Amino acid sequence: MRSTGNGIEILNLVKQYRNHLIPINEEHFRQKPSHSDWSISEIYHHIFDASILSLKALEYLSEGIEEKGKETWAAKIIFLLGRMPGKFKAPRVILNRVKSISIAESNQLIDSFETKLTFTLKLVDLNSTGRVKHPRLGALTTKQWLKFIEMHLKHHLMSSFVILICSV
Repeated sequence: MRSTGNGIEILNLVKQYRNHLIPINEEHFRQKPSHSDWSISEIYHHIFDASILSLKALEYLSEGIEEKGKETWAAKIIFLLGRMPGKFKAPRVILNRVKSISIAESNQLIDSFETKLTFTLKLVDLNSTGRVKHPRLGALTTKQWLKFIEMHLKHHLMSSFVILICSV
C-alpha cells in the first residue's frame, strides 16, 4: 500500500518555514544570536539538509535496502512523546554539515526537499517492516522516518521563530 503518511503535515510545516523567510532580511538571517548558537541561516541549512538525508533512508527502504537492528531507547521515548527534547544534540556527522547559507539558497534547499519528498512519498510502503539506521536513533521503519522528519521540523520551527522574533 502506497501512502503519503505524514506528507501533508510535513508540507504544511515546510510552508511555515518558507513564510518565516518573507519578512526577514539577509543580515538578520545570517546573524548568530551568540557565538555558540546557530543563526537562522544555519538552522535552515541543518533542517532541510537533514530532512533530505532522511528521505535518502526512505528511498533505501523503497528499494528493499534494509539494515538490521531496532530503534534506540531514546528513539522509543521520542516517538512515545511525539516530540524531540528541547536540546537534542545532533549526531557529529550532521553537525559537521551545517553551514551558513543565503535566503535564496534556503529557498532552493526547501524546493529540493519538497520535490524529493513528493517523489519519495510515491515510492514508500508504510506497512514495510524494513529498517534503515539513523545515526542517533537506531534502525527506523518507514513510518518512523516520516514521523522523525515531522518532529524534527516542529522541533526547529519554534527555535527559528524565537530567534526571528527576538532579532526584529
